[in-house]
Amino acid sequence: MHIPDGILPPLAWAGAYAVTGVITAVSLRKINQVDDPRAAVPKAAMMTAAFFVASSIFFPMPPPMTSAHFILSGTMGVMLGWYAFPAILIGLILQAIVFGHGGITTLGANALVMGVPALMVYGLFNRLRPRLTSDRSLWISGFLAGFCGVLIAAGIFYAFVIGTLPAEINQQAEINATLILILSHLPVGVVEGLFTAFLLNYLRRTRPDLIGMQQQPVT
Repeated sequence: MHIPDGILPPLAWAGAYAVTGVITAVSLRKINQVDDPRAAVPKAAMMTAAFFVASSIFFPMPPPMTSAHFILSGTMGVMLGWYAFPAILIGLILQAIVFGHGGITTLGANALVMGVPALMVYGLFNRLRPRLTSDRSLWISGFLAGFCGVLIAAGIFYAFVIGTLPAEINQQAEINATLILILSHLPVGVVEGLFTAFLLNYLRRTRPDLIGMQQQPVT
């Protein structure tokens, strides 16, 4: 779901860079407000590596769909909070430089596509965290975090691509192609939802501090 170079007009990708800069600055400010900003750096580095690898691997989908890849926006948001946006941005920079995956001009747009869902999921999960006292509640919230991360990313991707289509091209064909790409990521959302739910339940039993929860008997 990366937007490559040459897709967005200059005004769109320049505006995306500006918004990405603002969100990055706000994220770093929030990070610096915690008691020990460096304490979560190892976890952020580990999740950045996971994002870099997971979203770099493509797998084919049945026709007429093309291919899809994991995004991990929801997982990153739940695990990292405000660290998620800078972590995703770093992962995208490395992908663009090492693999040419995504683009340089569209780096800001891709950061919004994958980073904004992470922050949105974090905001919702953070509000629900005190109520997640059972297996069932954690499984449901974990699944929704992973699935909604993909769904929100798909919506932002669609808005970027369709909202900037030149008037001289076949717009209906481009809309259909974009919808096919988005549909190909719905199974990815289900897999990421299950993965995030499993990860949260596992960490609550083993390292609840990594997800800001107290270790407690699971009901």
